Order: sequence, then structure tokens, then C-alpha cells
Amino acid sequence: MMKTLYYSLIPIIIFVFLASGFTNYSDSQKHTILIQSSEKIVSSDMLSMSAEIISQRLKDFNEGKFDISVIPENKQIEVKLTGDWDLQATKSLVIHKGMIEFYETYDHDGLNELLKGNDFLFSLVNKSEHDNSGTKIGCTSASEAINVNDYLKSMGLEKKCKFAWTQDFDKADVCLYALKIDGQNSPIITGNDVESAKYDKDKISIKLKENAAELFSEATKRNLNNVIAMVLDGNVISAPKVMSAIEQGEIEISGRFTKTQAGYIASILNNGVLPVSFNVVE
Repeated sequence: MMKTLYYSLIPIIIFVFLASGFTNYSDSQKHTILIQSSEKIVSSDMLSMSAEIISQRLKDFNEGKFDISVIPENKQIEVKLTGDWDLQATKSLVIHKGMIEFYETYDHDGLNELLKGNDFLFSLVNKSEHDNSGTKIGCTSASEAINVNDYLKSMGLEKKCKFAWTQDFDKADVCLYALKIDGQNSPIITGNDVESAKYDKDKISIKLKENAAELFSEATKRNLNNVIAMVLDGNVISAPKVMSAIEQGEIEISGRFTKTQAGYIASILNNGVLPVSFNVVE
């Protein structure tokens, strides 16, 4: 009874997970994923370190069997899977650099003030009618986002604002957020500030390190009923509205995501950043 009461007292941030789901499940046959570093100079030690991080991610993510081997002469890592693996999710998991950051965000009015009334950006993206928080700048197709990026580079807001798109694994449209990078608020915390992360069904529990707990507490107090964005490798993967201050460094993440999605985030939070970048060899 005491344990249940204790957990009920942990402040909750409601995270709306932006990726609607990984759906490409394999059968029980064997599958191979071959990844290759996209960097010019990669040492054998860096490949071995990457293979160890990937191995730990996979262990956290799925109970299925796997084997990993390093091919240093080709700057490659081969992952052999046996059992029921979500192949789309697993491919993303083994190549994601793994840099997770939490940012305060500009809402529509705040960005409009920063732009001094110039609303051309808003004409390039469609404002969502369902974004009640007003933090989503707008959405467009992935192909049109390339053109929008060209305009974003010309705006001269590098010292005040960082723009980031959502990462939707099975949607054609992407949505734009404006992240605050003014002074010490850029970002609030990173994955290095996470002591541990675990998941159960559709929920993730994150324990922050002591020095990060106070920073995050102050940020949540500043942003009650506003959004703090969770960013993975430059893409927004969740857009949480802060419902209450998080004062003990214990964050409970809940929202409309699956066990696969929750496990994906937890496995990256627990195992750090890859030392080099990779692409899947098709």
C-alpha cells in the first residue's frame, strides 16, 4: 500500500509520442542487418565500442537472440537476429547516434514575437487545428520540409532558436517545433543526465542524476502547462505538456505509445551515444 501511494505521488509529465508506431514485425526466421560507418576515419576500437553499445541496446529492447560481429576493414557491424524482432524499429535502434536532449519551446505567440510579426514561416507550414498547446509551429510533407529548411537557415535566429522536425516512423507529414537555446536553457538536460530508465507497457520511468534534478525542477516550474520537447538526434520524438513540477528527479512518462516505443526510448537512454555514425547497408 505504501509503495503504491509513493508512486502515485511522483509528478507526471504527459508525453504525446509523435511516432505512431513501429509495425514491421518479423517472423521467427533469421534476419541480418548490416550497418556501415559514414565517417572517413573510424578505428577498430570505435567500432568495438559501438558494437558494445548496440548490443546493450538490443538486450534492453528485446528478449530475442542476436549475434554481433565487427568487420573493421569495411567499417561495418553485422547484426544477426533470431526470433520475433520489429525490423523497422531495430534498424533505427542500431544506427541512431543516441543523443537525447530536453528543450524548452516557443509557442506560436512567442515565436511570432521573436519574428517581430513576420509570419512568412507560418505560411510555409500548416498550423495544426488539433494542437491545443500552441507549441507546434505547423506541419508539412517530408519533401516540402526540405524547402522550409532553406528558409529557416536564412532567418538569422541561431542564438535564440533552434528548429527541429518530428520523427514519425510511418507518417508522410512532419511537424516543426521551435526550441529555446537562449543562455543556459539550451538544452535543459541531456541523456548524460539520466541515471536510469525503465519501462512497463506504455510507460517510462526516468531517474535523473542529482545535479540534473534541480535543473529540470526549475525548468518544469517555468513551463507549467507549456511544452518541453524531447529530442533524439535532432528530431523531436515527443512533445510533453508539463502538468506539475518535477522536484525529485523522478519522471514518469505516459502517453499514447506502445510497449515497443517505450522500450526503444528506454534502451537509448540507458546505453549512451554511439561514438560514430552509421547507415544501414541495403
